Amino acid sequence: MTLNNFNETTDSIEKIRANDGLPEKIHTEAHLWDEILKKEALEMPFLLLYLIREIHGIDYPPDVAIEPTGIEYTKENVETKELSSIRADIIMKINHSKTFHFECQRNIDPEMIYRMYEYDSQHSLSCRNLSAKKIAPELFFPNSAVLILEGGTTLPDYLTCKVHLPNHPMQQKNTSFCKKNNTKNPETTTLYTVAAVKVQQYGIQDIHAKQLYILIPYMPIRFSHLVRPDSIDEKSDRPPRTDDEFHNAKIELTNFYQDIILILDDAVKKNVLSESNQKDILALFRKAMIRVFHRDSKLLREVLDMTAPVLEWERETIARLEREKAEIVLEKNIALAEKDSALAEKDSALAEKDEFIRLIIAERDEKDAKLQQLLGRKKHTSRRRR
Repeated sequence: MTLNNFNETTDSIEKIRANDGLPEKIHTEAHLWDEILKKEALEMPFLLLYLIREIHGIDYPPDVAIEPTGIEYTKENVETKELSSIRADIIMKINHSKTFHFECQRNIDPEMIYRMYEYDSQHSLSCRNLSAKKIAPELFFPNSAVLILEGGTTLPDYLTCKVHLPNHPMQQKNTSFCKKNNTKNPETTTLYTVAAVKVQQYGIQDIHAKQLYILIPYMPIRFSHLVRPDSIDEKSDRPPRTDDEFHNAKIELTNFYQDIILILDDAVKKNVLSESNQKDILALFRKAMIRVFHRDSKLLREVLDMTAPVLEWERETIARLEREKAEIVLEKNIALAEKDSALAEKDSALAEKDEFIRLIIAERDEKDAKLQQLLGRKKHTSRRRR
């Protein structure tokens, strides 16, 4: 590493630590994970199809219609009475029919199932068919899943919540209703279920085989155990890292990153991903790596060097050259326009000067004519006197 590069990296590390390892306009870690999923879903929506196949067992063709639907509503804080806007991470309608809802959560949270129910109920209400004339209106919940970004085998496969709905007394008297529901209880119990995707359970080859490239930016979280905070003020139950441990950590991260590059290169060769898709995934992966290691400047420096984009894709090179060519042409055109303008001003000044000279000559000729006329009269008068 050259001195200039070292200084640049040091400056970057200081800036990264000042921003808590987060990109500009991202204020919390949870916000970063949400934005990564949104960027992938909105710019590479076909990646969601592989995730849907893995979670829900539904296989869609790659050219199927994918439409973001989203949901946003206002909620009041019980204690402060303040109103806040609540927005789901990703809700997509596939093939103009089924709707799929995805949320990100770094750790398992007992409150998550309630938030998911709140999102899904609000979405089902917003998508209700007001024009349908039915005796019993219907609400359709989306197929929902939570991406659990950290944790192992102890995580559940599903998040569940029992929803108890009271039965009206008239329903108890309705024999056909009781037979149909096989109950005489005063309530109906429904199990609300959300799939839990255990992201860190997927290895690199699993992701490649199942085409779950959408999960790659979340994989650096599995290396959180390697972090050794620089500041002694930060609480850490991990002992100081030895030189051998640092060397091993560096090799582990390097090998991991090289494996990521290999599977993405293979996906590009097989036309599963474009070069632009690969670049976007790696850029998001780099942001995640920076967040994970932002408190460990020694490993962070290695991460920055390792994930720095060194080569341009051919498409980007062509685009860059075309931009540079356009800028040169624009500069030449501006220079020519300025030159033409200067020539026009010069021509205008010369024209004004020529006109001025013409007026002077005309005035002189007029004076000469008057003088000749006056001299002629004097000669005539003199002859008459003789």
